[in-house]
Amino acid sequence: MRHLSFVITVVVLLTACRDREPAPTLPQVGEAFATVITPPSSSLVSKSGSSDALELTFQSGVGADRIAEFYRGQFSREGWAILSDLADTSGVIAMHVEWDATRQPMWVRIEPVGNGSTINLVGAVPASDSAYQARRQAGADSANTLMPR
Repeated sequence: MRHLSFVITVVVLLTACRDREPAPTLPQVGEAFATVITPPSSSLVSKSGSSDALELTFQSGVGADRIAEFYRGQFSREGWAILSDLADTSGVIAMHVEWDATRQPMWVRIEPVGNGSTINLVGAVPASDSAYQARRQAGADSANTLMPR
């Protein structure tokens, strides 16, 4: 019986100590975002992602509608393009925007929480984002320039 419990203990320890895949190295904020526009009256509560994307999560005491108005105003300025701006029946607002100069994408998700909101900003690292690279290359290949004969 003692031998059996020893074997079980060893198996449990070996299973717990086996090699695990290392956590991905998160990109720097400047790699994933052309610029970060922090929500009003907010604090950063988490930072997560993968090697090719970064998510910043903020909490704010400001309501979701006011946060969305703030971002719409920011993204209506020169340098930004709003690609989509949608709301669902639960009040969650999702925006997809691009920084015009580099066409770097960013996603904004605003969720009402009580009288405040949770805001998720997700940015992609351009060198790792194949869709971004394809759009950028297509733009470079389709430049309207006259070619000498």
